[in-house]
Amino acid sequence: VDWSKRFEPVLEKHRDIITVVDPLWAHEKDEADKWSLTYPLFADVKLLVNVARHCDLVYNVGSTMAHDYSMFDKPACYINYNPENANSGYSVQKIYNYQHFKSMPSSDSVIWINSKEEIDLKVMEAVKNPGKVAPDRKAWLEKIILHPVSEASENIVKVLLN
Repeated sequence: VDWSKRFEPVLEKHRDIITVVDPLWAHEKDEADKWSLTYPLFADVKLLVNVARHCDLVYNVGSTMAHDYSMFDKPACYINYNPENANSGYSVQKIYNYQHFKSMPSSDSVIWINSKEEIDLKVMEAVKNPGKVAPDRKAWLEKIILHPVSEASENIVKVLLN
């Protein structure tokens, strides 16, 4: 959740191609701790599922959204370079060293965008040939989420009863 207005200039500049769909998000009253007290409403989950179902891919920095899209066999593009004007304490490599990335079966679980110059080519390849890019995305999903997912409710009940 980004409560800042830092993307407003981009949204304004590209309003002909960007449609903003703000989530509803519930949050507690403590503004000082808004980040940790924010959670999605059921309507937000439905919106996310609908977006993942109808988009060709997800593009971000190391988000577990890769798994949401993988549920629909859609690839994820991970930005793997630091922005030109990055803060001195920021490093994209620090993000990809977090524990949950160690579960990736291979680097082919996502599409790595290693420079601005690669964006067009790699995104177009993913859109045109989604089955040929990030071939290990399903293997990563199956490592993270117990399969078959159709039995998720039964598995939760078993855990709660034991």
